[in-house]
Amino acid sequence: MPQRELSVGLAQRTPLHGLNVLADLRKDVERTLALHPELDMLVYPELHLQGVDHLPHDEQPAALAQMALPPRRPLREADR
Repeated sequence: MPQRELSVGLAQRTPLHGLNVLADLRKDVERTLALHPELDMLVYPELHLQGVDHLPHDEQPAALAQMALPPRRPLREADR
């Protein structure tokens, strides 16, 4: 299998929140890739889309639970 280098950018951002999270994320990705066209992949922190930092600390677990979605397919072969 041929090998090649892969340029990966890690985006450390303040978590997004609000009604337009996906549109805001898309804008951020487009803006970042325009500034760094050499990147093959742009990676965001795991909880970037589930930003709850704007909520009081005691409300954050319930807010994350409300946003959670079940996986659409097994995550591992052993789960099939």
